[in-house]
Amino acid sequence: MPMKPSKWTVLARKNKIKDMTFYSRVLRGMDPEEAATTPVIKSGRKRTLIGDELEYAIYKGDEFVFTGNPKECMEFLNVSVNTFRYYLSNNYRERVEARKKTRKGAIYIVSLNDEEDEEENELNISL
Repeated sequence: MPMKPSKWTVLARKNKIKDMTFYSRVLRGMDPEEAATTPVIKSGRKRTLIGDELEYAIYKGDEFVFTGNPKECMEFLNVSVNTFRYYLSNNYRERVEARKKTRKGAIYIVSLNDEEDEEENELNISL
């Protein structure tokens, strides 16, 4: 049986504060009333991952298989936006590198936007 929301989570929801934001604030030591009433500050940074101006190349091993903007790459790989973002993360890269057996058939995504950071943007993605 689900728990009944506390008065603070109800107040947070009224103030358009997501439950996870409220709970993370409380876990970091914020008073529950303050966590439920302090407005969320939107960052001025725009996410550019899905913009049409970015371009990525996809390789399977050493073989080139596809190039396109993020939306096209997500369609080609048949993955969601969140999965594509995860594939681009360092955490995912480390997990794939730890699995020695899957490296042969791994998918590599290379950013074609910034040649200086090409090595940094090359990520292993296993399907």
